[in-house]
Amino acid sequence: MSVDNHPVQGGGTDAPLISNLVDHDVSVQVGDTIYVCRYHSASDQDLSWLRNKDVQVKIQGKVMYVKMSTGKEAKAKIVRTSKAAQP
Repeated sequence: MSVDNHPVQGGGTDAPLISNLVDHDVSVQVGDTIYVCRYHSASDQDLSWLRNKDVQVKIQGKVMYVKMSTGKEAKAKIVRTSKAAQP
């Protein structure tokens, strides 16, 4: 699993600024497929502990549910998939 952070893009000119939110692009390999998911959270939420860790996931359509260490599931939108490189 890998995690890349980037600020949430604001909407039109009438949209309020959302400076305390961050989108995370989370890459998870399941079998021979890599799923890139978008996870939206507060900017102070640290997901770095997920890097290079094994996690339990459930995939339903275009949504991935990742089981967190607390036992709760985090929901993320799958934005793309690709085949994993062969070792």
